Amino acid sequence: MRYIPVLIGFLFVALAGCGGDSSGDDISDVSGTWAVQFGILGQDDCGLLSADLPGFIDRHTLVEDHGVVTFNSQNGFIAETQAPLNADHSFQVTEEAVGVPFGDGVECQISSSIGYTFINEEEANVTLFRGLNCADGFTCQSRAVGTATLEPVSLG
Repeated sequence: MRYIPVLIGFLFVALAGCGGDSSGDDISDVSGTWAVQFGILGQDDCGLLSADLPGFIDRHTLVEDHGVVTFNSQNGFIAETQAPLNADHSFQVTEEAVGVPFGDGVECQISSSIGYTFINEEEANVTLFRGLNCADGFTCQSRAVGTATLEPVSLG
């Protein structure tokens, strides 16, 4: 009989630890304005950052409607576009464009993507990819990771 309290205590601790990682489980809506602090992860061949700049800030507007996220980047990395919201509340938007990013007349295929993995209703991990494939043979890739924080809604 003296082992019953110990056994009950052990069961309580074991069951309490079985919650697992609940990332994204309690998110009801990802809509809002998200402030994202990016840093470069290992590769910046395209020169997104100057040598003396350790990161950059972007602001994203997300509108969720029936499992689809409408995305807009304030810095223009990706124009307004839509992506499906996955069951784990992650999504990735992509954009393919042709442009002359260096102003020298050489056309480049510009590939961009931004992906969100939500930690909770107020914070997310964000990845950014930018790649160029130019007509003169120049190619580059830049990758950045960041943390997004939901900005408070202004009532005034």
